[in-house]
Amino acid sequence: MPDKLNDNDFQEAAALLNCDVPAIKAVAEVESAGDGFLSDGRVKVLFEGHKFYKYTKGAYAQSHPTICYLKWTRAFYAKGPNPDVRGAGELARLDEAIALDRTAALMSASYGKFQIMGFNYEICGFENVATRNWRPPSSSIRNSNLPGSTNGGVALPVLRQGSRGPGLHQ
Repeated sequence: MPDKLNDNDFQEAAALLNCDVPAIKAVAEVESAGDGFLSDGRVKVLFEGHKFYKYTKGAYAQSHPTICYLKWTRAFYAKGPNPDVRGAGELARLDEAIALDRTAALMSASYGKFQIMGFNYEICGFENVATRNWRPPSSSIRNSNLPGSTNGGVALPVLRQGSRGPGLHQ
């Protein structure tokens, strides 16, 4: 099982973001229901079909209407009795989209404890969305999910931008 973030991790992130620890913890709790990974260690993902529609210009709306649709809706989010079942369903939706258009699919999902959208790859300092291993190995899970930490610094610019107004996911 992946290491959990501790108070020191949150203090480091809060100092780098110039905000309070409770603010970082609140984002973590709201964005991923408290944990960025499923119990088997796979990263928690939420696939957004309206983003996939945008990045593919609706190319798959007819053939794959549950992963490619014009307007945001929760109707197609994976359902199930617990977070692991729902999480596995979201990973399956992402994999279905990857089979159609890898780049558009990766940009259309949010990842990890802070649910950073793939389309934020540039402000996270990456050349393209595929540069970042959005599904980190369990050995790097702890740092890859904390904004401002050694490997998790990718979230820092996104959280900074998000703190200036709404619309981080939309």
